[in-house]
Amino acid sequence: MQRKKTREEILAMQYLTKSDIRKLFVMPWATAVHVYQKAQEIDDKTLPFRVYPTRVRTSSVLKVTGYSYNLLAKQIKGEISNENNDAN
Repeated sequence: MQRKKTREEILAMQYLTKSDIRKLFVMPWATAVHVYQKAQEIDDKTLPFRVYPTRVRTSSVLKVTGYSYNLLAKQIKGEISNENNDAN
């Protein structure tokens, strides 16, 4: 049985699915699909071919959402440290 990926693990991946986008940004499915479609348009314009037909680059998703990698990583890290503090 597969285990669920954490948000940190998803952020470290180079290519994301719609489900990955949904979990990474904690957003509704319809919004994740919209972000995926916009990122797919960016990938189609910039890449000569698609490596994974059902995935888009993380960098394209970050462009669409307006987040920087570092900001999102800090948010996720802060969330994890808050959970650890709550558990103690």
